[in-house]
Amino acid sequence: FADKGFQAATIREICALAEVNLASVNYHFRDKETLYFETLKHAEEQMIARFPLPAWDSDVPAEQRLYDFVLNMLSRLLNTELAPWQHRLMMREVMQPTAAVRELAERYFRPHFALLNSIVAELLPAGTNEAQRHLSAMSVIGQCVHHRVGREIITMLLPPEEISAGLDAERLAKHITAFSLRGLRAI
Repeated sequence: FADKGFQAATIREICALAEVNLASVNYHFRDKETLYFETLKHAEEQMIARFPLPAWDSDVPAEQRLYDFVLNMLSRLLNTELAPWQHRLMMREVMQPTAAVRELAERYFRPHFALLNSIVAELLPAGTNEAQRHLSAMSVIGQCVHHRVGREIITMLLPPEEISAGLDAERLAKHITAFSLRGLRAI
């Protein structure tokens, strides 16, 4: 599923790779879709275990929480070696959604978005409406996702010395946080 996607992967192929009987999928999962949903759920659980959402004491400033959130998100997006197939599967589901995307959004992405939205709400001027808070939170997310989805293009556009200086999660988190804070304060 991670390599070929839901549509292109066949149960026969999956069973051959797993060295299990074809009937075992029907026995344990009923069908390909249920197997896919369970595989995606397993990938989510492993990503959450490797990259849990940050938790803070009540005295941690919103600016620091924003940086921590962005660093956590970039760590999940850029450190594909720590969860290679899980990362590929989840990114494939985001880029080429199936019926499972709704559950993925509710279980995995909504808690992240709610946390970021609460941080952004503290940084925006009092009285900022909910739609503006959502757009602001999505702008932070967009900056992070861009560095994963556009990674190969980015390395083609930037001079080699910038690439060798590092496009690591910490450096990007500092930049995205500073950029976002200036934008949030300008609203």
